[in-house]
Amino acid sequence: MPNAEVMLAVSVAAAQCLPYLPEPGPPLVTWSVERGEDLHWLDGPLGLAGTTQVWLAGSRNTAEELGSRLGAAEIHLAPEFVDEPPRHDMALRECCRRSSMPRAMECS
Repeated sequence: MPNAEVMLAVSVAAAQCLPYLPEPGPPLVTWSVERGEDLHWLDGPLGLAGTTQVWLAGSRNTAEELGSRLGAAEIHLAPEFVDEPPRHDMALRECCRRSSMPRAMECS
């Protein structure tokens, strides 16, 4: 089997595999889908932060958390999860509901 041109780690938990890979290995792309405490793999002795050449984040929230931990690293968004939708004002929601009814009332 030919050597890989690039390696994709689909999770920061995949850092556990780094010690078993030959060196030098192919460029590493890490696609993080974790948030909060699950990002602890970045802090360990496995060297994921220093080994990864390209960072992908599964959501905007993950990208923000990665950015705060990695500093200046560029993080690309590759959505996997649906981010929580923005909250809308209840008066606006009610106005939209009324506007779809016959004889819609004027919204203020």
